[in-house]
Amino acid sequence: MVLRDPPAQHLLAAAAVGRLHRCVDERSLPRADLALALTLQLLQLGADARRQLRDRRYALPAAPARQLAALWPQVVDVLAEAALDPAPGDEERERRHCSEEGWQELLAGYKADEVVRKVLQMLVLDRLSSHDLVTARLLLTLMRDSSHWAFRSALPEYAPFAYSLAGELQDLVRCGALHPGGSFWALAFEGVLLQLLDAHSQVHSECLRLLLLVAKDLPGEALGAHLEHMLAATRESRATARHRKHKYHEREARARREAEEFEQLAGDYLFSAGGGGLQSEWSDGFRAVRSLKYGTDENFSDLYKKVMFVGGLQEAALPEAVRAFLRESRDERGGQQRRGRASGGGGGRGGMDGLGGHGGGSDEDGAPGGVRDGGDDDDA
Repeated sequence: MVLRDPPAQHLLAAAAVGRLHRCVDERSLPRADLALALTLQLLQLGADARRQLRDRRYALPAAPARQLAALWPQVVDVLAEAALDPAPGDEERERRHCSEEGWQELLAGYKADEVVRKVLQMLVLDRLSSHDLVTARLLLTLMRDSSHWAFRSALPEYAPFAYSLAGELQDLVRCGALHPGGSFWALAFEGVLLQLLDAHSQVHSECLRLLLLVAKDLPGEALGAHLEHMLAATRESRATARHRKHKYHEREARARREAEEFEQLAGDYLFSAGGGGLQSEWSDGFRAVRSLKYGTDENFSDLYKKVMFVGGLQEAALPEAVRAFLRESRDERGGQQRRGRASGGGGGRGGMDGLGGHGGGSDEDGAPGGVRDGGDDDDA
């Protein structure tokens, strides 16, 4: 399962991209690169980890001979054309693949194979970091045309890529290499990133921060439409996160009351040498992790307000869905403040020891789309 972790997958995909670049530099074929074959095998092993653990059949997958002979040479062709491009940073120019047959090979491979998706996603990030928008456009078009993310169950797979894509677009905007309203912006942000918005709550946050950078350059109608779309796309996951957070704070409030009652009954024994084990029950690492997971605040409503302020949008002119979201946010925060005053100020945000009150964190943050939290949501 180590190879299944996102950092390991990221490292292996980056290594595969490096080997593909080397094939271009050395004018060699992917099937002759043993390091590339081994890297793809390790990526496939990570992709198969859960199935192998479930079936209790462990084996290193064979090298993808057909892909090395047919699919990856098409990617090398894409990189070779990029190396010869005199203006790779032109955000309005489109370059098509050299052959329709090769394009169909790439489409079929992207739809069918997780390893191919991981490597091509890494290649998109690699091209964006090099300001090669022409090649990045071709690969993003491939992803969009595949429609692989049309099924909600496929969205969580894209969370690391979508988060990184939003970050790369932010860097391009800051350095002036990308301008909102252009054709590349329409493809990367509207055609890809907004479709992956519900992959994870952090993707939602990064998209809002990207909009914050370009809000003053977008027409008010377009900016309002983006905000409305983002709220609609994340409605279900935000409701799930709100439910989980409420249950978490209820459990923590109950645990706090029980701890206070126990402390009154046990007296000094709780803090004596013999009571160390009992005290540790209320300060273990598991409770701290749960506090970080459910007690933090994504501040989505604050980000929405900042985007509207920078974009010069008045609340009265916003779509009804956005206005309703802002009203709910104000009502929820008012309710939290009233509950905090009613409980004598003990309703602050949950602390690292997990004993914080039930008022911490706003309820606007999202949750990973399609991800279930196992038994964490069941009361003990």
